[in-house]
Amino acid sequence: MQTPSESENYQQAMQDIVAIRRSIQSYKKTKDGQIGESRFQANQKIHLMTFALCSLFAVIELFTGFGITRALIQESTASIPRALILLSIGVFLALCIATMYFVVNRAAESTQDDFQNYIKRNFVYLQNLSHLSDLSIKFVVVAALLFVNKPEWIAPFLFLFTADYLLQGRFFVLSIRSSMLCAIACAVAAAIMFYANNGQVLWPLIGFDILTAVSIRRLSTMKRVEG
Repeated sequence: MQTPSESENYQQAMQDIVAIRRSIQSYKKTKDGQIGESRFQANQKIHLMTFALCSLFAVIELFTGFGITRALIQESTASIPRALILLSIGVFLALCIATMYFVVNRAAESTQDDFQNYIKRNFVYLQNLSHLSDLSIKFVVVAALLFVNKPEWIAPFLFLFTADYLLQGRFFVLSIRSSMLCAIACAVAAAIMFYANNGQVLWPLIGFDILTAVSIRRLSTMKRVEG
């Protein structure tokens, strides 16, 4: 039989275990909350920057009388302007990728989490530089279109690239059903542009901007629900 002293020690030990368990659960809950908040902020920043850039290019295209389209179609026939166009696109994509990883890295640091683990848990599409590889392939496609003198096909292919992102579940924060429907709409838009021989990049820019705006709205809704 246990003595009163042993019984008290046992009860005290059990109380200590319960207190430790509660402390661990509280820490995990706080940590999860910090990670969730940092993930939301990083996602929101990336989407807002993307929305701002697409809007800027759309405004430039609109108020210059389709200046970007004219530069792609008319200037890309000569070798030097074509090389400058490709260089500009490459530098722009590199800056976008660097900014994206910088934002995610700062989010990981704010939670004192390892960068790779943070990406693995919260930004799967950035894991193992898969996003960089995907963008590189798309860049090669655009370069090939310029070198075979088919710059008017770039705009329809931008719609197809957007459809590909939607089907892969990259970047956009949409439900599976919405992603499928939007991907089909992008593919149809690309087909129409191919058929009409329309090379105006304004339309895929507007399409990407709309999808980004919808993603931002859904992010805010998800944040309110979690909160």
